[in-house]
Amino acid sequence: MSRGTNSAAVRQKGPALESIPEELVSRDLCFSAVWQNGLALKYVPEVFVTEALCHAAVRQDGCALQYVPERFVTEALCIVAVTQGGHNLEYVLEHQDGWPLKYVPAKYVAACEAAIISSRREEALLAQN
Repeated sequence: MSRGTNSAAVRQKGPALESIPEELVSRDLCFSAVWQNGLALKYVPEVFVTEALCHAAVRQDGCALQYVPERFVTEALCIVAVTQGGHNLEYVLEHQDGWPLKYVPAKYVAACEAAIISSRREEALLAQN
């Protein structure tokens, strides 16, 4: 596979990164993969895993938090994971071990729960107007 073919493949399906030979993987290719599908972070070689890449992955898909190395997990990143989409909030609240809260370190769970509640209040206020 050529670099151009690899780039096109990951832009269409981020997890395609898994099938690309490591010597053809680049920083830009990894960013393309996680922008398309945050879960592609699972296949990023360690040398390309950065805080910025992890943030991009979690912003794209909160469940990508499970692949973020501990050194890059922060309270703010956990809050992004659990509040990125309103459609996830009710599920997270009902199932504390559910997606994506189960990947949040215990020390950040309370802050995430508070962010979820705040976000639900904002949605309710918007719905009233």
